[in-house]
Amino acid sequence: MAKGRGRDPVELLLRRADAARMLAFFKALSERMAAAFSDAAKTVPAAIGDGPAVSARGNLRRLRLDRAFRAAATEAGYPVVTGTTTPPTWNYPIVRLGAFSLTLGIVQRATSYGPRRLRSRGNYVYDHVVRNEPVNPQGSLLPSAPDVVEIIPDGALGAFVVAEPSVHVPDSPLYLGFMVPAPNLRGSYFMCSLERLVGLLQERVAAERRPARKKVERKQPKLKKQPKRPPGE
Repeated sequence: MAKGRGRDPVELLLRRADAARMLAFFKALSERMAAAFSDAAKTVPAAIGDGPAVSARGNLRRLRLDRAFRAAATEAGYPVVTGTTTPPTWNYPIVRLGAFSLTLGIVQRATSYGPRRLRSRGNYVYDHVVRNEPVNPQGSLLPSAPDVVEIIPDGALGAFVVAEPSVHVPDSPLYLGFMVPAPNLRGSYFMCSLERLVGLLQERVAAERRPARKKVERKQPKLKKQPKRPPGE
């Protein structure tokens, strides 16, 4: 449920979820995505000015990332659904985690210090994130009745595991992260590195495994009964 302000995306991700299972998924996914970059660079060596080779390497990398996502999800026991663009020229994997439907994305920066933004602007991306307003950290600018509560069904929000490639460093990603874009794709409501997300999940798993402290029962002091005195004393 959401009222008036943005919800914590990590809590929405973990809603009714097994934190240890999710941790295994994101750890495996991070490792497999890094390996996808390395494999594509070794398989298709390409100089920066060699456009066809750079494009071929990018296509192979995208295929390897798709396979990495599906393999990590399958190993963790998460069902994978295949989404299709309209018209059907592309497909992509989707996994439901808590309140999110999660898929792959590629991000880039317009400038060295600019924000990371999704490279794709296809209709399927807009459809994927159209219901993300409950995660807006600014909340609604319009006043709402105090008894109005917004229900967020499982899988209703759209998120991405994103990778940032570079032609200068083709064998490893510049960035791997978890991203919740704004519905207009002009920015993101939430973004953190996969390394940070894994750390948060590790903290959650450790907290869940920590044995609960036993409540110390303190004996209530008993007052000694005074002996009854005979009448007249």
